[in-house]
Amino acid sequence: MSKSTFSKLFIFAAITIAVSGFVIEKKGIVWSKKEFDFGTINQGEVPKTSFTCYNYSDSILIFENVMPSCGCVVPTWQKTPINPGDSSILSVEFDSKGKSKQHSKTIAVYTNQGLFELFIKANIIKQ
Repeated sequence: MSKSTFSKLFIFAAITIAVSGFVIEKKGIVWSKKEFDFGTINQGEVPKTSFTCYNYSDSILIFENVMPSCGCVVPTWQKTPINPGDSSILSVEFDSKGKSKQHSKTIAVYTNQGLFELFIKANIIKQ
């Protein structure tokens, strides 16, 4: 087997493993959106958004923990199991007090079916 053929096979195998692992872990869980842009806001505003999670899997979904990348992001989520066929809303508030310019934050959602990452961003105008 030539070095070029081996390299191509290795890359194909790595991609296949990575993709299949992702599909298995996330199978049946769909979010209404993965990212939300608040656009341009004034410093001190506390805009809100929500992400809807749909459980199309065959088993219950449990939000074990929700960890934002900053204390300026306050998530609120359902603490009870989400049955197959049901949905749940994860609400998020972003406190822009003391912030300016472009900000991007990550919200890590730890579940019994894997980790999901959601993102918010805003351009903050200093007052």
